Amino acid sequence: MGNVEPTGFFRSQVDVAVCDGFSGNLILKTGEAVAEWFMGQVRQAAGSSPRARLGGWLLRPALRSLAQSHDHSEHGGAMFLGLRGLVIKCHGRAMARTIENGVRVAEEILVSRLLAQIEQSLTQEAAPPEATPCPTD
Repeated sequence: MGNVEPTGFFRSQVDVAVCDGFSGNLILKTGEAVAEWFMGQVRQAAGSSPRARLGGWLLRPALRSLAQSHDHSEHGGAMFLGLRGLVIKCHGRAMARTIENGVRVAEEILVSRLLAQIEQSLTQEAAPPEATPCPTD
């Protein structure tokens, strides 16, 4: 697809983005910081008046679900690619639940044989094309 603007990451324009570790980490950490700040602002606004508290109470289940779906501890971690083995990178603020889910992710990857599938796919891509015989007259 080529270059992707930062909004593309958060609007799901791509499933995978390839970048260097510094840039990728910067995008992730900035996204987390903005989300945490915004949720704090929502909490503050929801407590600002009786009407806002009622609205906040009505929105609470939806906001909890949204927060949970974006919680790094729910996902456990991400697989490093480009290695001949499995490495799961967890968040720097990982707690026990995050590590537990990281181990679950590792188990899912091993059981599904994802590493072998990736290696096989890359091997097929790197193989030279089959020679086709030239037509004879």
